[in-house]
Amino acid sequence: MSKARLIEAVKHLDIEATRQILDAKPALLQVITPNGRNLLHVACTASCVAHAVPESRAVKMVKMLLDHGVDVDELGLSGRDPCPPLFFAVAFGRNPAVVKYLLDRLPGPEGAYGSAPRCREGVRPRTPRLAGEARRLPGRRRSHRRHAPRESVAQAR
Repeated sequence: MSKARLIEAVKHLDIEATRQILDAKPALLQVITPNGRNLLHVACTASCVAHAVPESRAVKMVKMLLDHGVDVDELGLSGRDPCPPLFFAVAFGRNPAVVKYLLDRLPGPEGAYGSAPRCREGVRPRTPRLAGEARRLPGRRRSHRRHAPRESVAQAR
């Protein structure tokens, strides 16, 4: 049983093959892809549409990996930025069922905010809830037009 075979099984949401490989070699649960992602990140990135499988299969794969002991808060790389599995489920997998399941499994009383380090200290980050609220944030310009500096206008004449 190889790392590549395990990663491919998770990518294709093949639950039985993944379970067989992990039962044979439990140490492979700590596999990291060349992109810097663990198996949970790979499962959250998998597209159900591309593999023509129901969304529930992705949820079952994520549940199995979490039950085997993969950390729901472990950060993986998206480019150079470390991101949690929830990010991969939203940005790449685009599977609402996986997103909802991950939100339910995140530690802390505030769901997704409970996984952020600042929130564990009791400070909730400020995030605009509505587009209208984003317009009222301090320091935001009212006009989106760019005005040319007066010097360049004078030179143009």
